[in-house]
Amino acid sequence: MKQDPRSFKLILEYIKALPTGQETDFILVSCTGLGVEPNRREQVLKAKRAGEDSLRRSGLGYTIIRPGPLMEEPGGQRALIFDQGNRISQGISCADVADICVKALHDSTARNKSFDVGNVD
Repeated sequence: MKQDPRSFKLILEYIKALPTGQETDFILVSCTGLGVEPNRREQVLKAKRAGEDSLRRSGLGYTIIRPGPLMEEPGGQRALIFDQGNRISQGISCADVADICVKALHDSTARNKSFDVGNVD
């Protein structure tokens, strides 16, 4: 069966994760929707919300990170801003997103949380 390359489906039942207690089991790097072509924006945001909701209902400990537009630049160069509600419009380096993911795995306060993040201009 050939899969449509434009569709993505994550079946959480296939993820074999052993709960570790207070730490996050699964990190989802989602998106704020910025930079998406206007004619596809609603479709992308609908799929994004469905994936996030599926993870929340899964029973896994999770952290959902929604970075602003990704930039190819070194990490750690600018301050970070964290928020919720799709108010982040600033970009963020890929390295900074990776660092946030690793830290969220080992920080119990990040468990079962979601947030937007970008760099301060």
